[in-house]
Amino acid sequence: MTAPRLTDAGARLSWLVSDAAPSAQRSALGLFGFVAPCAIALALALGDAASRPAVLALALALAAAQIAYLHFGAPGSRGWGFLAVAVPLTLAVTTLAMRTESEVLLPLLFTSVCWSALSLPGQYVVANVAATVAASAVPLAARALGWDPGTAADGIGLVLVSSAGFALVGGVVYRLATALRGAHAGAEAARADSEGARQVSDAVVGALQDA
Repeated sequence: MTAPRLTDAGARLSWLVSDAAPSAQRSALGLFGFVAPCAIALALALGDAASRPAVLALALALAAAQIAYLHFGAPGSRGWGFLAVAVPLTLAVTTLAMRTESEVLLPLLFTSVCWSALSLPGQYVVANVAATVAASAVPLAARALGWDPGTAADGIGLVLVSSAGFALVGGVVYRLATALRGAHAGAEAARADSEGARQVSDAVVGALQDA
């Protein structure tokens, strides 16, 4: 497998869910180019990450390597497996660089879950959700090991709630993306059949209602 091949779900989603193999790579580059700089900026502005330069440098190196790989490389099956967990890994390292308010990075993890559910096969979506849950638990684990992770959450409650949210969002978005791909395939097969087209439209509307 050279890249996930996705089915076009219409002009509005063609840049994100399309039959062109580079589409997943293009959307991944957009995701990584958005999440990593946001995380670093938040870590510096709110988390005093500059006081832990070694950890911050590691987070920067991870982000730069991922963006460079997506821009210049052609991910194979192993590459997509790594990219599925790359954003959670980078955010986990970034939280360790912060001395305060590291929980502000948690919402960025949802963008990773949504992207993987829209763009990647099921096994990579599961890997991404698992890595995301692990990343959200890193501050708690770090505190248990004597490292101040800079988070206001002292208990496991935030981790449990976040984990449930990651799993729910991943499942719903993946189901929606699958329904959209199936609907497009069905519309192509039933283009001359108005009843078939109506049934396909009903399936899309049902998927949207579920989401």
